[in-house]
Amino acid sequence: MAMLDQQGKGATLLAERDRLKGVYSKRALEIDRDMYAPWQPGEMLMLFERRRVASEMLVDKDRFPKRGNKCLEIGYGKLGWLSDCIAWGLAENDLYGIELDEERASVAMGALPSANLIIGDASRMPWGDRFFDLVIISTVLSSVTSMSVRRTIADEVDRVLANRGTILIYDTAVRNPRNKDLLPVGRKQVAELFPNMNVVSRSVTLAPPIARSVAKRSWTLANILNALPVIRTHRLSLLSRS
Repeated sequence: MAMLDQQGKGATLLAERDRLKGVYSKRALEIDRDMYAPWQPGEMLMLFERRRVASEMLVDKDRFPKRGNKCLEIGYGKLGWLSDCIAWGLAENDLYGIELDEERASVAMGALPSANLIIGDASRMPWGDRFFDLVIISTVLSSVTSMSVRRTIADEVDRVLANRGTILIYDTAVRNPRNKDLLPVGRKQVAELFPNMNVVSRSVTLAPPIARSVAKRSWTLANILNALPVIRTHRLSLLSRS
């Protein structure tokens, strides 16, 4: 029976991995690459805010990373939060990452050749127990629609996280009716995935369609709208062991 359960779990993991690869390929064809370009005003607005809030949360809890700390990003994409970690003072060889999409991973690998970046999925990671001081999971969990796979990833993160380690999760907390490939991850879902962690959570990110439309016309108005929690769509959660 245990062997059958393990086989079933493996099949679920493979199916979810294949589904995600299909979603990434579809989005690459359908979405204008300039939408996420760093020079887009809406993108700058969203990136600046999440960086500011994340820094405030880490400092407030005395968890701001220091040079020599090992930092892992799950789903680092073309660069993800790795550039933030460099700006925070970490060295390239302090940085680790695992990314499912080979094309996006190659961009980050070219930008950070001394970082420890690999291609793979987070359901089974090659690093030892209690290895990382900081683990960042950004817009990954909402892309995983299988609850059992989400739990497997959470268990792996818990395994590789140091006893005094910190998890930073940034993800959409609002359902998007136009994107059925995403399932929201609010504070409740984070707490369920990591039941033995203390969770501090803040709402962030002006709804992306509004941010992209307004920021290019009026940076001031975009910031005013961003101050309204009712039209923010994401959450930043900082987790530490109880």
